[in-house]
Amino acid sequence: MDSKTVHLMEHVTVRVGVFSHSGSNFPGFQCYFFGFRDDPMDGLAVLTNSLIGFAACIRPIVSAMFYLQKWPLFETLLFDFAKAGLTPYPAIEGAETDDGWRQWVGAWEGDWKLLDDGGPRLAYQTCDPITIRPAAISTAVDEHVFVVEGLKLTVHLSVSDGEQSLELWQVDVQKLQRVDGKGNNA
Repeated sequence: MDSKTVHLMEHVTVRVGVFSHSGSNFPGFQCYFFGFRDDPMDGLAVLTNSLIGFAACIRPIVSAMFYLQKWPLFETLLFDFAKAGLTPYPAIEGAETDDGWRQWVGAWEGDWKLLDDGGPRLAYQTCDPITIRPAAISTAVDEHVFVVEGLKLTVHLSVSDGEQSLELWQVDVQKLQRVDGKGNNA
């Protein structure tokens, strides 16, 4: 068993015993299991019949379970299971999100814009803005995660060292800086 640090919603950091195992074979079975040592009733096993099962199914399912079960936040789990780069499922229709995301509205490098059009929308260059929905993923204070409708793209809003950042998560993580001068020292 291995101990990992996880962050609770109230920004309390605790040591929690986490154990897990993954497996795969060719031509296409992938699985992942994890559990909390301190609570034998909490855990999850996901089995897929796909070569892309880990990216396409397992990671979003694990993320959604953390969200739905209100389990502690994770930055990483065993077997390089990191939150960064994940494209989670959208939260259920009508899921509440606080208005804190509005602090990130503005222009970002690479001709990206986060807009407030009665709700969050993302625009790139001259393309029409696209609606973004809250993601089924646990978040910390000063962190907001959205999924772009119709694309496997995640928009992650956070504060690090007093600076706002907007990250686009797809296969890789692209961290964008503000270009409009707003939001520094959030």
